[in-house]
Amino acid sequence: MLIEPIQLGSLRLATNLLLAPIAGYCDLAFRLVARSCGGVGLACTDLLCPEGVLRENYRSMILAMTTPDDSPLCMQLYGANTERLCEAARWAEDRGAHVIDLNMGCPVDKVTKKDGGSRLLCDVESTMKLIERLRATIKRVPFTCKMRLGWDDTCIVAPQLARRLEEAGVELVTIHGRTTEMKFSGKARLDGIAEVVAAVKTIPVIGNGDIKSPQDALHMMRVTGCRG
Repeated sequence: MLIEPIQLGSLRLATNLLLAPIAGYCDLAFRLVARSCGGVGLACTDLLCPEGVLRENYRSMILAMTTPDDSPLCMQLYGANTERLCEAARWAEDRGAHVIDLNMGCPVDKVTKKDGGSRLLCDVESTMKLIERLRATIKRVPFTCKMRLGWDDTCIVAPQLARRLEEAGVELVTIHGRTTEMKFSGKARLDGIAEVVAAVKTIPVIGNGDIKSPQDALHMMRVTGCRG
């Protein structure tokens, strides 16, 4: 079955079809158009910079803009500064986020050069300390993470990291089936997504990458066992 609900703590998503945070596209207007088509269980903002939202600069406020019809909404943060990420998470909770997600998958240089995005996959121990602080900070909404398989083929960390994220209290993991080195080339590796699914005990794993049709989504779910 393609469409099934997902429970995240007290939040019940009507479907397991999640709108990815597509950088440069996923503003409020885009999200509302997607929701109008039906079937969106959860939509996500574009990547939000902690400094930007805390200073409430114009661009960040446009990216974080929402309305009552834009629900449920995930706000996705990125970066590596633990203190500022925690402050931004509190900001997001106070401004209507139903879910807060940490981006651990962006391969873009301007993000990774500042130790954010998929650079967090390169030092699992430091990343887990950051995760634990965020988990302790986020009190009222589910906390989730999105990541890639690893930095490159010598650094495939997603299965072990997903297991540790679950143990730390992360309530859902989204896995893009590519490494950072691949960026958006080649094909998303379904076997890599399946390994992440096998590594966790109970939390939902959402597969990501190359979903261009309902048939693609169904194929990924059947092959990997991912929940959505």
